[in-house]
Amino acid sequence: MKIAVIGFNTMISMPYMRYYKRLLEAHGVVADYYCWDRTENGETLRQDNVIDIKIRCGEGKIAKIFAMLKWRKKILQNLKREKYDKIIVLTTLPGVLLKKYLLKNYKGKYLLDVRDFTYDNIRAYQNAVKELCDNSVKTFISSPGFRQFLLSDNLMQIHNIDVEQADYDAPDLDKNILTLGYIGLITYYRSCIRLMSDLANSRYKLYFAGIYKDDLLQQYAYRNKLDCVEFSGKFESKNKRAIYRNIDIVNCYYGITGESHKEYALPNRLYDAVYCKRPILALDGTALANIVKKYDIGIVVDESDDVKNALDEYVEKFDKNKFCEGIERCIADIEKEQGEAESAILRFAEMK
Repeated sequence: MKIAVIGFNTMISMPYMRYYKRLLEAHGVVADYYCWDRTENGETLRQDNVIDIKIRCGEGKIAKIFAMLKWRKKILQNLKREKYDKIIVLTTLPGVLLKKYLLKNYKGKYLLDVRDFTYDNIRAYQNAVKELCDNSVKTFISSPGFRQFLLSDNLMQIHNIDVEQADYDAPDLDKNILTLGYIGLITYYRSCIRLMSDLANSRYKLYFAGIYKDDLLQQYAYRNKLDCVEFSGKFESKNKRAIYRNIDIVNCYYGITGESHKEYALPNRLYDAVYCKRPILALDGTALANIVKKYDIGIVVDESDDVKNALDEYVEKFDKNKFCEGIERCIADIEKEQGEAESAILRFAEMK
């Protein structure tokens, strides 16, 4: 029995693929893991059971389409040659690109794992994903927000847990300076600039750790002489724990009007915040805000709110014991759902 796990990015950029790899290897399941290195063209590299397809992907829409078609051709060559028994497809875009092949050769023999829904406004794309969901053994969704698009009875929640559990203490918020940390890939520039503007000349420091496409945020902070903003750049995963120990609130403020946002997805920072016991700042109308409100594990603000005033009120009323109770309830639900998802994955792997 041999399984192909198909991703659409590099291994380092896909914590969910690393999760599948750990889980399947821990149970002795043989699998190949397909990744896509979009930075350069070159020969496909194989290291043990990790296959890196090297096809450069340009910036323009046409360039991206051509790169995806080249990727599809290369993946199909591998699938046809290796004749896998089952396939796990990570995210919807590779699933849609491979839909015809999957439905013809692997109906009822593949898993689909939905991590985002970037093209949810395209009806044909929605229909293709719906068909893939209905013909999979199981479709996993990383956010309950996807249920409003994927109207299928074949859905199961899975969580993007990629943080070490450790003995973290919830922060004390009765300090003169409080640090809001944005840890990970830096995006949502409009939201970040709005937050910088609202929190200028306040007790709140904005700390950004991670890679970013350009220096728009640094330029904005420099032009406006914002001493409360700090950028530390790329970090190693092993240092994430130390970074979270030095922040007080996790900055998940994104999704303002006019921004290309993913209000239905859940960011990795949710799990970092929960397992590191840090309150979350979220914008109302997002799937994340619903989680924060359900478990009372942070502050939800409306786009029209003055964020500084809202934070001041939250900090003044912060009940550490109540917050920790909410964290415990959230973790219990996450681990229950994750256990159910893992059981389903392993049943699939063992299925004849």
